[in-house]
Amino acid sequence: MTRPKYGYPVQGIFYFLLNPLLWLKCIYALTVTLLVVLCSLLGFGFFLPPQVDSLIQVGCPIWLAWAVGIFLYCLESSVFVFLFSLVSMPIFQDSLFDHVLILRGHKQVLEKEHSGALQRSFRAGVGHIFAQVLLLILSIPVNLIPVIGTYIFCCLNGFALAWSRQMHYHLDLKGMTFTQSKQYAFRYKQQFYRFGVVAFALEMTPLLNFIFIFTNTIGAALWAADEYAKANRADRLPQANEMAINSNLASSTQDLV
Repeated sequence: MTRPKYGYPVQGIFYFLLNPLLWLKCIYALTVTLLVVLCSLLGFGFFLPPQVDSLIQVGCPIWLAWAVGIFLYCLESSVFVFLFSLVSMPIFQDSLFDHVLILRGHKQVLEKEHSGALQRSFRAGVGHIFAQVLLLILSIPVNLIPVIGTYIFCCLNGFALAWSRQMHYHLDLKGMTFTQSKQYAFRYKQQFYRFGVVAFALEMTPLLNFIFIFTNTIGAALWAADEYAKANRADRLPQANEMAINSNLASSTQDLV
């Protein structure tokens, strides 16, 4: 029986709660991110004075130099943390995705990881995140339209989110190219829409969105695990039928003898 794709993000939440081993991976990612934020805050005392001195030397009033310096440092710090998250988050998510596949008994999928796919997936993943951020910004005006605008906003961004969650599986583990992955996503766009709308709504939840980023990754891994198991059953069915036919022929031959 095929599970509805909109249920996987919710299933990912329960799977996360019931598997403490997954908590450690999320805590590790959170700890690393917080350390980067802490380092950027500690750099406040080291990098702010030189910026203020530079502004004063070009004739900026002292009070304005400090105000502009603080603003610039906060902006620089935010950009640094954002870029770090942009690069590191796909790595944490891929590791979590792989661990879920192992828990579901599909370790053999990871053993088939294609050569050079990791670098290709990383580049595609980072580029896709930039595209997601751009799409989110450009589609914000659509969200201002009551009801229908919100639905379109969630569908557009949800599809992109769902595709990004499956990209590691497509490129690294199945050996697809980026174009093949895109074609697959559009061929089954209804499934990606259903998963993505729920996942996107969860990630838009204030305060809890960082946790939902990981539970959505778990949900995507559960989806991939089910698809892999389904494909394996389909591959084994002809072999089972052939074995049954051969067995029947052997039995018939023995009866004749």
